[in-house]
Order: sequence, then C-alpha cells, then structure tokens
Amino acid sequence: HDNPFSRKLIPIAFNSVCCPFNSGGLGILDIKEWNKASISSRIDKLMNNVNNLWDSWTRINLIKNMHFWTMDIPMDCSWVWRNILRSRSVFLPIFQKCIKDVDTSFWFDPWSSQGCILANVINFNLRVQSGINDNAKVSSFWSDGYINIPYSSSYAIRQVWANIQNKVYLMDNVLDLWAGRIHSIATVYKYITKPNHLSYFPWHSR
Repeated sequence: HDNPFSRKLIPIAFNSVCCPFNSGGLGILDIKEWNKASISSRIDKLMNNVNNLWDSWTRINLIKNMHFWTMDIPMDCSWVWRNILRSRSVFLPIFQKCIKDVDTSFWFDPWSSQGCILANVINFNLRVQSGINDNAKVSSFWSDGYINIPYSSSYAIRQVWANIQNKVYLMDNVLDLWAGRIHSIATVYKYITKPNHLSYFPWHSR
C-alpha cells in the first residue's frame, strides 16, 4: 500500500481542468494558451499603427517595406519577434483587417471574405493578369458598401472576385476584427482553446 503521508505529486489533466464549467472543467486559466493569446495584442497594435516606441521601431526596422502577414521569418531576429511571426498561422483565420483603412493592402492583408490573404491563393502571374499591382490598397476599390474590382479575363480570378463581392457586406467594419469582434485577449483565448472545449466529460451533467 502507498504511504498516505508520502509527498508524491498527483498528476493533473490540465486539458480537462482548464476547460470551462459548462464543459465539465474547473474553469482554470491555461497560462500557456493565455500567453499565446496575449501575442495577438501586440499584432493588433502593429496592424492599427499604434504610435508607441516598440511598434513604431518594429514597423521601421523589422517590417520595413514588407507585409507583416507574408514576410519571411529572418534567420537573425530576436526570440520575441520570431515568436510573433510564428504565431501568424494561429491568428490569421480569425483576424480581419479593416477594409476602410487606407493602408490595408489588397493582396497582402487578410481583409477578404475568403478568410485568407489573396496573394496566397492567386499566384504572381494571375495577379499581373488582374491588372491590380502589388501596392494596391483595398480603399481604392471600396465605394458605397461594395468592392468594385476591374474585370479580369481570367476565369479563376473572376471566381475569387465574385466570392468577395457576394460577401462584402460582412466586412463593412471600421475597426479590425478578431473572431468577429473588437480585439480582446479573452476573445482570442476563447477561440484558440475552443477545440479543447468541444467534448463533455463523463462526470459532467448537461
């Protein structure tokens, strides 16, 4: 028999206890996932051109003339910047750039209803055929609640344009959105931990 007075630690299933009460967990905050969600605050400030020392320095010295969502991770960057860039794949599906922002890139910002960056789904040759250059801004095509994109002879491009224009009403926002809401760490945390909260535990009565 085990000694009842031993100091042996009892393993804890954090994936279970960190789930919310309505899923049968204890509602304990998952610090690792919360720290990951906290990175989104830094990204939100970068995207909204917040004028503080760190963000201004980052835009001038690290991003330069590149695009945050598509730039490569430098080999010689700091641990902090590397982790911010690595986190893009986590946050890209829920981030939506404001289409009324004059700096929103047509090709390299995640503004469209496709839930992606257009440059990642339309290759360079097709972009050239579209007649829209790489420096184009979304605001150039936005008018009275609609995206007015020039006609393209490419069927593939016309299909993408049609999908965007059919859903453009979903993007009539004046601020960047995270999972359809104004940014908060709590909103992002809820999203990135949601897959762990989908199943109910045997002891939980619904």
